[in-house]
Amino acid sequence: VNAVEPGTEELVSQDGTRRIIGYSPAAASPRGIYISTGLSVNSAFAPVRQLATTGSWIAFFGLLAALLLAAYTSRIFIVRPFDRLIRTIDAWRQGDTAARSRMSADQGEIGCVGVALDTFMDELLESRAAQKQAEADRHLLAKELDHRIKNLLTLIQVVARQTFAQADAKMAVATFSARLRAMAEANELLLADSWQAAPLQSLIENAVAPFQEEKAERFRIEGQDILLSSSATLSIGMALHELCTNAAKYGALSVPGGSVAITWSVSGASDARQFVLVWAERGGPPITPPSRTGFGSKVIKEVLEQKISGTVDLSYGPDGLICSITAPVAALSAPTPEHSHPSL
Repeated sequence: VNAVEPGTEELVSQDGTRRIIGYSPAAASPRGIYISTGLSVNSAFAPVRQLATTGSWIAFFGLLAALLLAAYTSRIFIVRPFDRLIRTIDAWRQGDTAARSRMSADQGEIGCVGVALDTFMDELLESRAAQKQAEADRHLLAKELDHRIKNLLTLIQVVARQTFAQADAKMAVATFSARLRAMAEANELLLADSWQAAPLQSLIENAVAPFQEEKAERFRIEGQDILLSSSATLSIGMALHELCTNAAKYGALSVPGGSVAITWSVSGASDARQFVLVWAERGGPPITPPSRTGFGSKVIKEVLEQKISGTVDLSYGPDGLICSITAPVAALSAPTPEHSHPSL
């Protein structure tokens, strides 16, 4: 009533209702009277309270929905992928190396981790398989090397017994050394191909090289180059050395103008092909069949026939010795065709 300026005030009206009133001092006479108007506090704040309540519920349900959505998405995109990774790793620890996460890079960073783990296990298994195969190959190679060394030592013992049975010790030593050189040269050819095979052309050329002459062509070598197995290489190499030695002592290579033709071929059906090598001497002195069988003849005929599962025919003609070696291709074939020369 006595206020100088207009204003509002919250008070209890005469009927006991809390109200917010607005007042304004009277500017005209008579003074001392007032007019008031007001709203119930409950009515005035009802919309605000309703909005506040509604907003609170909206915020609550929004927060609850956000939590549920976060839990769901984390389970789908985080928990489940991690569970899959953990199950895969547990399976590996239990020995199940075939287990995989089966994840893809489209599943985000965790999917990339799964792909990396799967790739790692694939590479690990490949490495283990390669290592296992390498160990098996080394074991097989060791057994093969042991077998070949035993065979080689046995052959050396036979050569020594036959050679040193001669009366002339000096000549025996020279003969023994020459025979060992022939074996060594055959081994060198095999070493160039990991003891698997050797080309026949190179084997023949190495065998006749010590008996070649600069001014005369003593040998004619014809035939398609083929690969021989390691066993065939050693036995045929020794036989060629003995044929050369015999020709130099008694046959075509012992006189000027003498020559030797070495030819070979493969013929017959694919399932029963035959290999034929012919040593033919020309221009040598007349020869007659020996009265006894020496070590050279044993190497040429008996040992070679056993090693190649074939036959060796020695013919003593007026022009010189003719040696025909016949064997099934299967007994001479190299164990693998992956060479620069065609195999039998």
